[in-house]
Amino acid sequence: MPELDINTPVGAFYKHRQQELLDRFAILSPNFEVWVTDPDREATVDALVTKGGRLVAVMEARCRNMPMAKLRGYGSAIISAKKLRRMRALGASLCAKVLLFNGYDDAIGLWTLYDEHGAQVTPFTEAMTEGQATCNGGRIVRRHAYLSLDTMKVVPWFD
Repeated sequence: MPELDINTPVGAFYKHRQQELLDRFAILSPNFEVWVTDPDREATVDALVTKGGRLVAVMEARCRNMPMAKLRGYGSAIISAKKLRRMRALGASLCAKVLLFNGYDDAIGLWTLYDEHGAQVTPFTEAMTEGQATCNGGRIVRRHAYLSLDTMKVVPWFD
């Protein structure tokens, strides 16, 4: 099995930052519990979110090396369309919402991508485009989803 990109020297920075991001979600959402998947193994999502002992959401947490202003300049957030399909199927099979929690240099963006029935909440478009392959660099052409910023909730890293 090939080494996961997160388990490289460059990936170690993002792995640490992702844990900070998940910790921040827990602080911002004191009525919920965050159960983190094994960061050293490939999983469909990074965390499960529960409330009162019930699963309410599955969540992907990503860290981006850019300020929020740069994201706004792009006009959308990017994620692989394959990842979206996998998260949607998982969320719908578990009757759970699908959340994306992206950490930027100066703020955090939170999207509800799908509801607990698998219905799309955040508008996005798809296109075959070139992008960065992994946190370790490289380029790849694949189907990307471009998420609307209109449904993004922005929260601070710190109070």
